[in-house]
Amino acid sequence: MNDITRDYKKDLTAWIEREGITLTVTYECEYVITTEPRSEMWPKQVTLEWISYQPIHATLLDRDDHEVIWHYGDNMPPIINDMLDRYADVLGGQLEQQALDNQ
Repeated sequence: MNDITRDYKKDLTAWIEREGITLTVTYECEYVITTEPRSEMWPKQVTLEWISYQPIHATLLDRDDHEVIWHYGDNMPPIINDMLDRYADVLGGQLEQQALDNQ
């Protein structure tokens, strides 16, 4: 059987809630999903390969309900940049799950 490979370009949104702070980030994503059909001996295999993903919009809501909004093309506020660095693994994991779920 032949593998099925599909290219995707989608905006995906990830978020994090920690210590009273909520960060919501939309990423422009390009990725490839390859599906190896199921065989008699093996279950279906799905692999995800990222071409790129970059933030294009972010909203940060702090404990006091102050909102910081950033759009691609504007200077990124340091607090949003810090949060993106601090929670890169968590946000990346959410993006990966959404990419696999939305195929």
